[in-house]
Amino acid sequence: MTVHGVRSVRLIAVGDELLEGRTLDTNGQAIQKALAAYGVSVEGAQIVRDDPAAISAALDRTQPGDLVFLTGGLGSTPDDLTREALADWAEVDLVLDTELEKYFQERRSQRGLKPLATVQNQSLVPTGMTPLNNPVGSAPGLVGLLAGRLVVVLPGVPAEMTSILPAALDWLAGRDQLDG
Repeated sequence: MTVHGVRSVRLIAVGDELLEGRTLDTNGQAIQKALAAYGVSVEGAQIVRDDPAAISAALDRTQPGDLVFLTGGLGSTPDDLTREALADWAEVDLVLDTELEKYFQERRSQRGLKPLATVQNQSLVPTGMTPLNNPVGSAPGLVGLLAGRLVVVLPGVPAEMTSILPAALDWLAGRDQLDG
């Protein structure tokens, strides 16, 4: 996989549980191994709190031309703020993806569960990003070009992240250049 125009690769892991030592960041290692298989190395990694200001500050430390992987903060709990922070940082709208919302509602209905308001939160997508199906859990991954950076956002739950990572890598491999 070669994406022309990529300056460097950066990882940002989002989660208080990572900083408090309750959970190890195995996602960063999995992403690094997956990228290494393509001869791509990571230039830097950071862990930040479940806080929009912390997420924005981490994104500010990236540069146009970077490939940025964010993990965590895509779920349905009140501290899952990554998509909102990303949209605010990139100064793009957060729009309801009606296909995602329909998918989530149908999935709950098939399980005999009532619709939840949090389904709408997980159906919000920053303008310029494309959702990726999560075959293991609920939070979709997101890929796209924002503020001059290729951005891949994946759930923090390791099983979910590893289930979506191949689709994200396929998306990256299909890109000829950063500005396209």
